[in-house]
Amino acid sequence: MSKQAKPIRSLRAKSIETMNFRLLSTTNRKFLKSLTDQQSVVGLSLAAAKSSGYELCPRRSPGCTNVCIMNEGLGHMPSVKDARILKAQNFVQDQSNFLANLHYDLQRLELAAQLFQKDVYVRLNTFSDIAWEQVDPTLFDYNLTYYDYTKREDRCERYLQHKLPAHYHLIFSLSELNAEYAKYFLDMGGNVNAVYRDAQFAPDALFGYPTDKSYHSDLWWLGKSSTVGIAQALGEGMYDTTGFVLD
Repeated sequence: MSKQAKPIRSLRAKSIETMNFRLLSTTNRKFLKSLTDQQSVVGLSLAAAKSSGYELCPRRSPGCTNVCIMNEGLGHMPSVKDARILKAQNFVQDQSNFLANLHYDLQRLELAAQLFQKDVYVRLNTFSDIAWEQVDPTLFDYNLTYYDYTKREDRCERYLQHKLPAHYHLIFSLSELNAEYAKYFLDMGGNVNAVYRDAQFAPDALFGYPTDKSYHSDLWWLGKSSTVGIAQALGEGMYDTTGFVLD
């Protein structure tokens, strides 16, 4: 699919964080904690798993489903939940229009990055796990850096084989069911994310590879390879018994 966004000549916002988007947002708590004078993080928040009536996390485990971070923070608000569900439904039911709006947002974001002289990182799967590289490869035509966390081994294989755009980075998400592939991904130079009940006491190494405890930032993976990023369990995650949350 080709870009459908109309040319944009100016922006009225005073910063990327104050921009109004059709689909994207900057309000995620971890995005805001990653904010610096040099970088901004923007994401697309679609309802996870099958909460919209459509499966958007095809490789989810029972553990991650039970403790999904979609329900934390602003996710407690009915209006936010409804908006995420509606966007997910629109993605499936009216994909052409959805992608046109997403291109519109990305084009404005590219312009804003130039205007404010910032490095902008885009997370298209804030809660979902969609293979955007297959849905619409032209989403990556913009001068932005993209990244996502995924449990999909097929996507990681394409990433390792350099079949994804060079500026699209994937981090494999460890669950109670995929430790073997996580080890392989680390062996191949990829980065892995692991959730701990108490992140500050996580080990210095996992599977024989170093851990990174910069868990307040969503961009801990920058400049790293074969590293395990430690994430802090939230809400229901503190009581997980499936093995998804580590101790």
